[in-house]
Amino acid sequence: MAIEKKAPELMNYSLFCGGCGHGVLLRLICECLEEYGLDKKTIAAIGVGCSCHLKSGISIDLIQSPHGRAAAVATGIRRAEPDKFVFTYQGDGDAYNIGIAETLNAAYRNENICVFTVNNGNFG
Repeated sequence: MAIEKKAPELMNYSLFCGGCGHGVLLRLICECLEEYGLDKKTIAAIGVGCSCHLKSGISIDLIQSPHGRAAAVATGIRRAEPDKFVFTYQGDGDAYNIGIAETLNAAYRNENICVFTVNNGNFG
């Protein structure tokens, strides 16, 4: 007997290209947010490039950050809203090239944010 798993309620249509890891990660994030009851208390800081399509695919509060600055924006959100679950959603170029200082310094400071980085093969 086949078991059918229903799509997460947080998930909307996706503008990500078929075969790219973005769509898979979007679904996993939605499933986890719903499973842990974080769907109403989550804020995301998203990067530029392909990752900016997250705004069409998920029904949560989010802000699009300047190129490479999602970790810095997420740090500010988390400090202003300490009761929220805050995560970044960035591509590899955004997080590890232009944004490497923000990404590493958030880790050095042990900021209470979650950083999702997708290597979709488009950068370098």
